[in-house]
Amino acid sequence: MNREEYICSKYNLVYNIGENQNIIFNTLTQGMMLFEDIYVQKMLNPSTLCDHEFNLMKKYGFIVKENYEDMLLKANYQRERFNYKVIGITIELTNSCNFLCKYCYQPHEKRYLSRSGADEILKWIENKLKEGVKIVKIHWFGGEPLLNIEIAFYMQKQIEKLLDIYSFKYFSAITTNGYLIDECYEKWLKDMNINRYEITLDGIELMHDYSRPLLSGNGTFKKILENIHLLINSKEEVSIRYNVNKLNTDIRSFISLLKGEELLDKTYLYFQQTTKFQNSSEIDNYYFSSLEEYALALSNIYNVLYENKLPIPRYSSYGVNCKFDCINHFLINTDLELVRCSSTESNESSMIGKIVNGLIDENINVTNEKIAYDPFIKEKCINCKVLPFCKGGCYLLQKTGRNECIPEKYILEDYVKLLYREAIRDVSSNER
Repeated sequence: MNREEYICSKYNLVYNIGENQNIIFNTLTQGMMLFEDIYVQKMLNPSTLCDHEFNLMKKYGFIVKENYEDMLLKANYQRERFNYKVIGITIELTNSCNFLCKYCYQPHEKRYLSRSGADEILKWIENKLKEGVKIVKIHWFGGEPLLNIEIAFYMQKQIEKLLDIYSFKYFSAITTNGYLIDECYEKWLKDMNINRYEITLDGIELMHDYSRPLLSGNGTFKKILENIHLLINSKEEVSIRYNVNKLNTDIRSFISLLKGEELLDKTYLYFQQTTKFQNSSEIDNYYFSSLEEYALALSNIYNVLYENKLPIPRYSSYGVNCKFDCINHFLINTDLELVRCSSTESNESSMIGKIVNGLIDENINVTNEKIAYDPFIKEKCINCKVLPFCKGGCYLLQKTGRNECIPEKYILEDYVKLLYREAIRDVSSNER
C-alpha cells in the first residue's frame, strides 16, 4: 500500500477538550476518536504513521485517498436520487384543515381529492409498476388528511390488490394534527397498515394551544395527547414533531410531561424550526430572525436531550438531503398536479406536471431543472465541513433566497462535543 497516496480527510473536525486531548470527528464516516496532540499532527502526514496507527485512521476515514471522499459522496447521492425503482408520493388528500395554526403556509381553500382523482393516481402507480418500480412509498398529507381519510382508505385497498398482482414493497405514513384520530381509527385507520404517524405537539398545553388552536380558537392539546395514547396502545409507530419558536425553546417541561405520560420511550421526538411563510401570522418575538439564532436554541435543546439520556439527532452522511430531491419523489395535490415538494406552492416554477389518463403531462422546464440540480458545485458548499450532512441543503430555501444551510453548522463544536459525551456515556452503560 502506497501511503503517499493518502491525505488528511477534508471532513475531519478536531476539537481540544483538555491538555493533550482532542476529539477527532469525521462528518462523512461519523467516526470519532480521542487523540493526543501528536496524532493530530501525524494525520497531516500519513507516511509518518506506524502500521497500526495508519490502519486505524484509514478505517475511520480520518485519512483517505485524494478525491475519494467527494466521489463517494456524489456517487451515493446520485444512486439514491436517480433510483427509478422507487417512487415516493406525498398525496394531498385535502388542503382544508380544522386547525388555524399561527405559522401555517397553506391557504386552506377546501379542495378535496375526489374518487376519480384517486383512480387517476392509482392508474399512474400501476403504470409505474409495469415499468419496473419495486418500492412504493406513500405519505398521506393535507391540509388535514383525516378530513378526507375515506379516499386514502379506498386507495389503500386498491393498492393491496396491486400487491397481489405485482412484486413490490409498499410503505405508508401520515402527517396529521392528530385531533380526529379517535373518530377515524376503528373505521378507517386501523385497517390501513400505516407504518408511521407523524403528529405535532409544540410544547406543553399552554404553548401548543397558542400555536395550534382549532378554527374556533379552542385548544387542541389534550385531545391530541389522548389520541397519541390511543395509537401507542394500538401498537402504532408515532413520531412527535416539535416546531421550535422563540416562545417554546425550553423543552424541559415538555420532556417531563412525556415522561409522566409514559410516552418518552414509546415515541420518536424530532425538532424543526418554525418558519414564517407568506400565509403565516405576523407575531412579534415568535419567529427566529436567522438560522444562527435558531441554532443556538437548538444547541440548548440538544443539551436537554442529553441530560435526559435521549439520543442526539444525527444526519445520514450518504444519499440525499431531502427525499424530494429524488427524481421519482413529489407531492400530488388535489388537482392531480405534481409539485416539486410539499412546501412549495402550486405555481408554474414548481409544477413538474399533471396526471392525465394515468400518465404525466410533463412540464419539461421544471423537470429538467430538477434533473440538472447539483448541490456539489455550489461554491460555498464545496469545502464545507458539513457537506456530508446537508448535501447542499434545502433546494426550496435556496430557490427562495433564504439560508439553505443546516443549523448544526453554526454550533458545530458544541454539537460534536455533545456527540462525544453521548458516546462515552453509552460505552460506560454497556460495560456495566
